[in-house]
Amino acid sequence: MERLYWRRIINSKISYGTVIAVIGIVYFFTLGDNGPYLMRDSEAFLNPTPALLQSYWLYTNFLQVCKYVFGQKFFLEAIFILQGILALITSVWVTEYFRKYFSMGYLSGLLVYICVLLPYGYSLPENVVTHHIMTEALSIPLFYICLLFSCKTFLEENYYYMIIVTLMGILLILSRSQLLICVPAIAFLFAIIFVKESVFRIADRIKVKREIAVAFFTLFLSAFLTVLIYMTFTKTTIGSQLTAAISGRVMCLMEYDDRELFEGETQEIYDALFKNADEGGHIEKYFRTDSWRSYDIADHTNENGKACLPIIREFYNEKYGEENAGEYVLQSYYDRNYIIMTLFKNHIFDYAIMSIQLMTQSFVASVFIQPDPIRNLCYIITFFIYLGTIEALYVTDRKMKVDKKYIVPMMITLLFLTINAVLTNIIFYGQQRYVIYTFGMFYLSWFIMVLGIYRSRKEQTESE
Repeated sequence: MERLYWRRIINSKISYGTVIAVIGIVYFFTLGDNGPYLMRDSEAFLNPTPALLQSYWLYTNFLQVCKYVFGQKFFLEAIFILQGILALITSVWVTEYFRKYFSMGYLSGLLVYICVLLPYGYSLPENVVTHHIMTEALSIPLFYICLLFSCKTFLEENYYYMIIVTLMGILLILSRSQLLICVPAIAFLFAIIFVKESVFRIADRIKVKREIAVAFFTLFLSAFLTVLIYMTFTKTTIGSQLTAAISGRVMCLMEYDDRELFEGETQEIYDALFKNADEGGHIEKYFRTDSWRSYDIADHTNENGKACLPIIREFYNEKYGEENAGEYVLQSYYDRNYIIMTLFKNHIFDYAIMSIQLMTQSFVASVFIQPDPIRNLCYIITFFIYLGTIEALYVTDRKMKVDKKYIVPMMITLLFLTINAVLTNIIFYGQQRYVIYTFGMFYLSWFIMVLGIYRSRKEQTESE
């Protein structure tokens, strides 16, 4: 009798809702630093330069609106609260959708909820992401909404949801330029819809279903709006931003003889860049023996990237005087872009090799937290996590013949995870906060696959 009483308590909707609310409030508002947390880059977001607005339009304007509405004295606390509320609402929304769609009990719902909360806690015990005055506090909830509606599109076979997916993709790009990775990911989803609805069924009908018309309309609309909004609000070229992003890694590949690729002042600037990287030990020949440790490589690329533009501007200041510095601001960008792209073309094979060395870090950080004491062990653990995922997908789809709905979340998550890990690594570096977006969905999808296998085996046992 007592056992039945406690079971009813656990399965009570009121108890479940209370636990969900308490966990969310404690997690987002009390763990770590109890309040807004200013990180190294936070000051730049609070007082953005025109250059910073180019890459983080949505978040920087969100901060400015909060400052205007709540005033200088309280706006940081307001940001902290608003970010926490957005994350909490999104987490409950995602949890409840998957719990209800897959007919889970309340205890399973709690496990799903914990999975959803995971990416927000990668910097614990110091703080939770929603405490940060950083883009991730806004972009992780938006990314969750994008993933949620991507799953809803295929689980419910309602292609109108791709409109919301596209809109979320645009917001993510405006919040952080790195999230341009959403474009190929969303385009791939449209390709799946096209193949599923047109190529496989074109022999069965002449008229195109209205869902397909919506899908195509949304595809072209998303491409048009993405380019239009991005170029309008950033007032820059994507090529220039990519050059800035890859500059640090390209400079690691510099050689003294590369100076022959340039002439005049450009050659003098190259000599200054090479001297700084050489004296700092940030050229590949100095750390090649440790190149398997991608985290160390990234430290060198970061140092080179940070020094590039200041060195060029210092060159012009010394040659033409600081009073004329303003005249050479645009020229410094041009010189940077020209030198980096020339070096990139000259060392493209070496750049590809270095990108492959760094690729491991991107995939590890996408699904696993890396404490420094066991950083190298994390690579081995993550290898088995991915190996287990492939095996689980095979077992779920081929051996057990489980309903395909149980693998849809994992397939969509792996799509976004792979594109993010690869492209972020090629252009930037797989730092944890750059690739954390699919962290929670990965383990949520794992739970759903296990649930599918369990139910399939149970049905087989009962039928026997």
